[in-house]
Amino acid sequence: MADRSRILSMAGGALLLLVGTLALLPTPYDPAEQVDPRVGRYRPPGTRLVEIHPADGFVRLADSVEVRGDVLVLHWRHNEDEIPVAQITNLEDGRVLDHRFYLLGSDKFGRDVLSRVLVGARISLLIGLLAVLIAATLGLAIGSAAAIAPPWADMVLMRGVDALMSFPQLFLIIALAALFRPSTSFVIVLLGCTSWMGISRLARAEILSLGQREFVLASRAVGQRPLGILLRHQLPNALTPVVVSAALLVGNLILAEAALSFFGLGVQPPTPSWGNMITEGREAMTDAWWVAFFPGLAIALTVIAFNLLGDGLRDVLDPRKRTVRAAGADETPAAVLDADDLARLRRP
Repeated sequence: MADRSRILSMAGGALLLLVGTLALLPTPYDPAEQVDPRVGRYRPPGTRLVEIHPADGFVRLADSVEVRGDVLVLHWRHNEDEIPVAQITNLEDGRVLDHRFYLLGSDKFGRDVLSRVLVGARISLLIGLLAVLIAATLGLAIGSAAAIAPPWADMVLMRGVDALMSFPQLFLIIALAALFRPSTSFVIVLLGCTSWMGISRLARAEILSLGQREFVLASRAVGQRPLGILLRHQLPNALTPVVVSAALLVGNLILAEAALSFFGLGVQPPTPSWGNMITEGREAMTDAWWVAFFPGLAIALTVIAFNLLGDGLRDVLDPRKRTVRAAGADETPAAVLDADDLARLRRP
């Protein structure tokens, strides 16, 4: 079990490190830049195009070029264009100096998919982490209030939590998102304010359980106030399961943000997010699979990473499992005797 916990934590941490590193990398190109869409649209991964800079400032792309007299001939998709050599600013000795390389391909506007996936990683991670921070804060506050409140107030708060949890979360998120103008900040607040209920129930249960421990009973016996006991003793000891639950929740919120963006209710174009990239690639899945595949792969890897990390943290930080593992390591296996062994022992 300990080895499994370490493996899960290391795998989740490694995946998160990979995603976080990719999110911090500088993008090869501007993710919103539309460069000559008629030539650059739906280029498969690994495509290398020639980039021509005419004096008019309009960047042109081509599969290949050749100089014919005083004009430069651009070959692209079985077509040809001609530009006077005198108008090209990046031509030297008959050779174009610049190229554009699409490592993960391009979309219908000629935008680099890799650059958009990297920027989408920053946005999705930012939304997921900030939304979880809001959810954890609300959940801890409401769960703690219910745990130390009078019984009638506890019942009112928990019945309200039960009522909110009875609605499907994704349906509730989509319904609320449809009522307001979508934006990145709105999505963060919306996801955080609709995801705290499970954390509040967990925090309440942990605080009530800690309320019967000896150190809490001793604090009450010496006359400490309930709020002081909560802040000094109960809340710090209740953070471990909340942290594990929050780590597992991040992946769900990234999926929820992708679903909102997929339906046009989340991050709005031209800002790239993994969800709206999948929406844009849906119409060309048969001809340009890479437009939707790579953001979908990024979502899957990120969600798996947070789930693995959460499972590993749960196994490592759970004191009951640590106690069981420690006891199991110290115990010596007892011999198992069958009926014949017992009969032999009874003989004189």
